[in-house]
Amino acid sequence: MFNSDFSQLNQEKEESKQLLLNTINLAFNQPTKVYEICRVRSLDERPVMVEEIYCLADDFIGLPDKELTGSITAIFQDDYQVNITAESSSIYVTALPGHVAKLLNLNSGASCLKIIRQRYAAEHILVDYNIEYWVHGAIEIKVESH
Repeated sequence: MFNSDFSQLNQEKEESKQLLLNTINLAFNQPTKVYEICRVRSLDERPVMVEEIYCLADDFIGLPDKELTGSITAIFQDDYQVNITAESSSIYVTALPGHVAKLLNLNSGASCLKIIRQRYAAEHILVDYNIEYWVHGAIEIKVESH
């Protein structure tokens, strides 16, 4: 029974990954090779966010070989002369998938804030597709209105 459950979970994970890659290919309007960069961000040495960044490999040759702990936006600007001019974000409350929960030292299914961002250069050209998973206790939202 355990092997059957494990096999089913593995299959579901692969199907979920393929669905994500299909979504990203659609976002870029073409089936193509993309870089997948996964980073864990911390506050006070506590992991609070996992960021998955997808961008076209042909547009950012050598990106995985660069120092990726700082600003990806700065790397796009400085090394590839690509400037982000617009962004579209969707924000959801959802459950952490297992692979992300492990990186955040949490249980799979724990609540999180999921932000999907599509960032664009001039002429509305998609530069990168980001998925961020935030630990809910690490978020503070401040809104000012005049």
